[in-house]
Amino acid sequence: AACAEEQAGLSDRHLSLSRRAEDLSGGAVAATWTCPGEMQDIAEERNAFVGGRVRAVHEATATVRDCLSACAQGQEKRATCFRTSTSAQTRIQTRLQDLLALLPPAVARPAGTRVMALAPLTEEEEVRVDDMFEPDEAGRFDKESPVSKFDLQEVSKYDLSTLRPMMWLNDEVINFYLKVILRAAQKDRAGAVPDEEALHAHVFQTFFWNKLTDKGYDYKSVRRWTKKVDVFSLDAVIVPINQNQTHWVLALINMREKRFEFFDSLGGPPRDVFEKLRKYLRDEHKDKKGSDLELSDWTDITWSRPDIPFQNNGSDCGVFMCQFASVVVRNIAINFSHHDMPYIRCTAVGLRGPGSAARHAFRSTQRAVR
Repeated sequence: AACAEEQAGLSDRHLSLSRRAEDLSGGAVAATWTCPGEMQDIAEERNAFVGGRVRAVHEATATVRDCLSACAQGQEKRATCFRTSTSAQTRIQTRLQDLLALLPPAVARPAGTRVMALAPLTEEEEVRVDDMFEPDEAGRFDKESPVSKFDLQEVSKYDLSTLRPMMWLNDEVINFYLKVILRAAQKDRAGAVPDEEALHAHVFQTFFWNKLTDKGYDYKSVRRWTKKVDVFSLDAVIVPINQNQTHWVLALINMREKRFEFFDSLGGPPRDVFEKLRKYLRDEHKDKKGSDLELSDWTDITWSRPDIPFQNNGSDCGVFMCQFASVVVRNIAINFSHHDMPYIRCTAVGLRGPGSAARHAFRSTQRAVR
């Protein structure tokens, strides 16, 4: 634009000088033919002067013409350079797209990126485990007196006794366990770097799924469960599922990655879990946001070996389900197998929630390896 403006100015000057040259030339001729004889010498001197001025004007005009020519040539060079640069940029972009096409697709992971190691029990925790696993003189465990309280959730010695080897975990222990790992994730986020940050999640109680699906599908029965929770502002929603009251599995609504995930430590199929989770999320959005939710770009993932470990008995499904929830919510790479189940059962006995005299939840269960 600046070059074009300069060229226009030079063109105007060239035109002005040309007209001036014509005026001067006309004046010289007129002077030659109109002057009387006695003024001939003066006229010749004037003609010589005017001729010099004309030549100067012509030289200036030639200079302007040269400047215009140089400006046009420079503009052409810049245009050529721009075309060359654009062509090179197009070739580079095409090459990058070709290289990206050769890369393998991104591999989804069932859990996080932080590397954590299982830590041994302290002496105090071992004493607590022995005490919780010891029945009274009648061989019974107390069901009435809570031994741990956290976030309106209580567990009795009887509840904790279900953590003994080869026992099925009951709902109270699982609900307590999930609440504690959720609080642990909140604490993790406080000082974490972005790549290691735990998920902002919500955990449903164990009977949520039964309420939702006992009559086939009934959103109204769980509509008020999220009265104080905006699930669409979260990274994930944890849904524990007890299949036929005999086997625990985990469903995950991964808002961050836009996918529904299913964890089964026996490798079973999700059946209608994904279908009902989609219905629930659409109904929840319609009810809380007043609009339809588009889920066409969401994916369904059923995790299996070798991405997740499997149980090797018929009693550890509840422990596996809780551990799957823990590593997902806390953004931890899977760090356990069926060999660790007896140990994890013992560490779960020590869960007392934040501020306990024994320890913060999971302090001795999982420790960062830096």
